[in-house]
Order: sequence, then structure tokens, then C-alpha cells
Amino acid sequence: MTEDQKQVLERQLWNIANELRGKMDPFEFKDYILGFIFYKYLSERQLELANDLLQPEGGRDYSEVTDPEEIQAIKDESLDELGYFLHPDEMFSQVVAKGQGASEEYDTNIILDLKTIFNNIVASANQSESRDDFNNLFEDLNLDSTKLGKEVDSRNELIVKIMASLDRIDFGLNEAESDVLGDAYEYLIAQFASGAGKKAGEFYTPQQVSKVLAKLVTLGRDRIRNAYDPTCGSGSLLLRIEKDKTPEGEDTLVELFGQELNRTTFNLARMNMILHEVHFHRFDIRQEDTLEKPQHIDLRFEAVVLPHGVLFRGQSEGAIRRYIIEELNCLDAVIGLPANLFYGTGIPACILVMKKCRKQDDAVIFIDASKDFQKNGNQNTLTDQHVDRILEIFESRETTDKYSYLATLEEIRDNDYNLNIPRYVDTFEDEEPVDLEQVSEDLKKLDSEMEITDGKIEKFCKELGIETPF
Repeated sequence: MTEDQKQVLERQLWNIANELRGKMDPFEFKDYILGFIFYKYLSERQLELANDLLQPEGGRDYSEVTDPEEIQAIKDESLDELGYFLHPDEMFSQVVAKGQGASEEYDTNIILDLKTIFNNIVASANQSESRDDFNNLFEDLNLDSTKLGKEVDSRNELIVKIMASLDRIDFGLNEAESDVLGDAYEYLIAQFASGAGKKAGEFYTPQQVSKVLAKLVTLGRDRIRNAYDPTCGSGSLLLRIEKDKTPEGEDTLVELFGQELNRTTFNLARMNMILHEVHFHRFDIRQEDTLEKPQHIDLRFEAVVLPHGVLFRGQSEGAIRRYIIEELNCLDAVIGLPANLFYGTGIPACILVMKKCRKQDDAVIFIDASKDFQKNGNQNTLTDQHVDRILEIFESRETTDKYSYLATLEEIRDNDYNLNIPRYVDTFEDEEPVDLEQVSEDLKKLDSEMEITDGKIEKFCKELGIETPF
């Protein structure tokens, strides 16, 4: 699928999402659109696997299979390969056909059918190792919500309309060379985030920020074993790391770990993993408060995004900085990002890169990228050029004018372990020299122009028979 075709898919999905615009805010209707896209994806993956299994027997279509033994054989294979199972009459297209009255079913109300199907998907996963990854996965798709319509019939009509529109779209799952649907899904999440205000920060990290983080932790490595995000949101950072470390034509071995407090966002993260075809054996996303109940405490990782205050505040934070620098010697870089990058807050953030086995164990690179951004409406964004510049300096560890500085540990000690970036990177801009003679000439010219204007006003006042205002 070409880049143009991918953009067409993104526009098609966003147009369908707009069917719900006006009925509820983006933070709410994202759950329905993303949920139905996810259901269609599960259905198409089930259909694809089942038809491959049926190929030796004449290439029958899975929707035509009625023999219980055949269905059980396909179910066993599906639970092992996909981690879930859908019966032939639970296929997305079958449900749409019923809703449109195109099937032999008399009742075209599909809301009860959908509830049953979603429950069956979760129940089937209970028989697989994917149990935790599907548990209560569809709980945010409240098909009885009056926001979809006051009456059952109106809710059903809207749901059928949305599903029918999705049914006409080719998700391109057979496009082996690219993760087309995954990219489109990420695009939708970003679109919802841009319209969700402060709530967006709960489920989405801007793509370019994720790209910076992913590149920083994977730079110089052919492969990485695992990645962890303690506040993973929808999982975009984890997926970016996996995408960057997947060699062309090979399966990556990266295991993805994450934790998320918000239940709805936790569900979205699991859907995102599955939809990006990350096998259930390779991800472990859990819902819990990371500070109070960390779930992956036995594992070790590097990459941290924090507000600037941690760089210079005293007391316990100062003691932590000293311990990290002196005792552990693991602080490798301090990178300042522009303000207003993240949804829900305008404060600038910084990135602390920590490494256990540092090649440069006597210095820390400070990068001030706070002025490198592009305005995009009310939000600031990083371009590819901004990201590349950060990565180039991080790798070369060069001191550059008004952008970076390689500080020795001795300098950091002399600053009492204060890591505030302006202490190391001089961003002071000299003011333009003032030409006093030119200023004097400008004032004389201004006085002359004012005299001419005053004369015109005096003349008009005399013609009107009124006093001049001066």
C-alpha cells in the first residue's frame, strides 16, 4: 500500500468517526470508533486464519462452515495463534448484513448480538494464555448509552451505519510490507487527542516525542530485549520502539511492558498492541498505580521523561541527583524539550538518559532543544529535522554554540549537582547595538511629520469653525 493509499484510509476512518461528532466529545466517541475498528480487525484476522486452514479442502469460506468438528479444530488453532476465537456467524460482515436486513434473520437489531459477541471473544481468550490481554477488553463500548440515541432503534441505526461504513473499507491486512492499519489507528488516536483537551494527556504522547525517546534508547543497538513504559497511555511509545527495532523482513524479539492507571486507556493500550500484531506472548500491559503498586519491579530499564523541576529542586531531589551521578554514575544526558509539546499541560519537559555501562563515564551531555519547535495551532510540535538534530548531538556528544555542552563530573559537582540546563548551555542572545545617531535622525523626522499633520488638523478645524485640539 502506497503512502497515498494510507492517507486515504486515514481520511476514510476519520470521516466515519465524525458520524459521532456532535453527539459526544472526542474523549468519549473514540472508544466506540476504535472499538468497532478493533472488532473488524479481529474478525478479519480470524477469517484470514480460518480460510488458510480450509485451503486444502477446496478453499471454502469460513462463513460457510457449519460442521462442529471443523469449527472446533479452527478454534483450537485460533486460540494458539491469535489468542481468541470468533464463530462463523460472529464475523463483522455477517453482523452488518443482519443489521441491514440483508440476512435471513428477521430481527435487524444487532445491539444484543454485539454484546454477546464481545463477551464470547473474552470468554474464548480465557481458554488461552492471552486471558489477561482480553479480560474486560470491550467494557468501554457501552452500546446502551443514550448518547448514541435516546431509543434502542436510533442507537441501533447509528451503530449499523458506522459498522456498514467500516465494512466497505479495505484494512489492507494482506499488505505484508507495512503496518497500514496500525499506522491509521495511531493517526486516529492522535486526531482524538488533538480535540480532547486536557484529557488527551491521559492516553497519548505526541508521536515525535515518542520517536525521540525510542531513538535515544535504541541508538547503536541492532536489537533490544525489552522496553517498559510506566505510564504507557495507549502504548504509542512502546510500539514506536518495536517498530524501530524490527529489521526488514524479520520478526522482532522485543518484549513490551507497560503500566497504566486509567482503566479506559489501559483497554486502549491492549487493543493497540493486538491491532499492531504484537503477539500476546510479547506484551504485558497492566492496570495499576505505578508509584504505589509497580507491577514490573523485578525488571530494569532506561529512559525517563520529567518536568524541569527535578533538575534543580533541593532537599530529597537533590540527594537523588547526587546519588545517581556520584554513586551510580549512570546519568548520560540531559535534554530540554520545548514547552507545550504534551497534551493537557504547557510546561516544558526534559529527558534524562541513564546508562549502566557508560562509555563516557566522566561527562554528561546537556542539550537545549527548547527553542526547536514548529507551531501547530495551539500545540507545539517537533519536526523530523528537530528530532534528527537532538539525536546527532546525543551521539556525537559535541559542545555547540547555544545548543549543547559536554559537562565534566567536576563541573557538575561544582554546581552542587544542579542540572538546570542554562547553567551549562549558554543561550544568552546579545542585543542588537543601538545606533544613537540614527535614533536622533528618526526622532527629527518624526517631529517634522507631526508638524505637517498638526498643520492639516488646524486647517480643517478652521474650516469647520471649531477650536483646534492643541
